[in-house]
Amino acid sequence: MTTTTKLQHLFDHAAKRIAVFFKENGEVAPMWHAVDRDGENMLIVTPWQNQDEKESTVDALRALFRSRGVTRYVFMGEAWTVLAPNLDDVGSYIGRFKEHPDRREALAIHAEDEDGSQLSGWYYILRPEHAPATLSPLHMNEATHITGTLHGLLKEQT
Repeated sequence: MTTTTKLQHLFDHAAKRIAVFFKENGEVAPMWHAVDRDGENMLIVTPWQNQDEKESTVDALRALFRSRGVTRYVFMGEAWTVLAPNLDDVGSYIGRFKEHPDRREALAIHAEDEDGSQLSGWYYILRPEHAPATLSPLHMNEATHITGTLHGLLKEQT
């Protein structure tokens, strides 16, 4: 199985499992599924309260992944998203999408492997007024490279 096939398999597995978990619980804490060089799987839940805790968590995960020789991982968690044709359309809301008037709540899934390959997608979270939350069909991101706090954890920091 090639590295890309292994990453696709990890992504597909995570996307299916997190949808079931959301259906059963109505919410998802940020979580990670990492695979090390020996094929051992690690499942890690990382709730945070603010940006400082989020950045500290990412730093700790980066160190853990390096020490364990993680070769691929997938992140799953709730997020705010804004679909716009370019960054100018979101302007000062970068990093604060939850404040944007056209925001959508989503369940994000992002997978990476050690060769830099990435896969990402999302389910929109649909919260009807008088019914339990549900998920839209899975939407795949067409971008081949994504950056941000929760991405690039297998790369050395410069």
